[in-house]
Amino acid sequence: MSDWHPGEGALLDLALSELDDHRRDELTRHLSGCESCRMRYAEVVDAVDHVLLAAPQVDPPAGFSRSVLAAMAPGLGLGAATVTSPPRRWGPGRRPRVALVLAAAAAVGLLVGAGGAVVVLGAGTETAQ
Repeated sequence: MSDWHPGEGALLDLALSELDDHRRDELTRHLSGCESCRMRYAEVVDAVDHVLLAAPQVDPPAGFSRSVLAAMAPGLGLGAATVTSPPRRWGPGRRPRVALVLAAAAAVGLLVGAGGAVVVLGAGTETAQ
């Protein structure tokens, strides 16, 4: 085990498959030999899974991208008929990166809040000597 340990952001990126091959290999190599980081990673993956399962999967209404782009550039003469929707970069069952990061951040926040509550509640049970 080395003195270096990945931060929460790196573990989250790994859980969301947002790393290049070199960085992914580096982190998985570290996780294979570091029990504490492996446990932290398992918590991150579990939190992401729970949040993603709870989040509704909603596609924008038809023509949404075209309307937004036309509204953003009215002075350029981009009418709704001439603006094409950008290609969809995620397939069925996948959300864009922003939604995943926000969901994972919310999950991490819930975990931190729950840990703080445990500390506060545990401190209230100590007796004065």
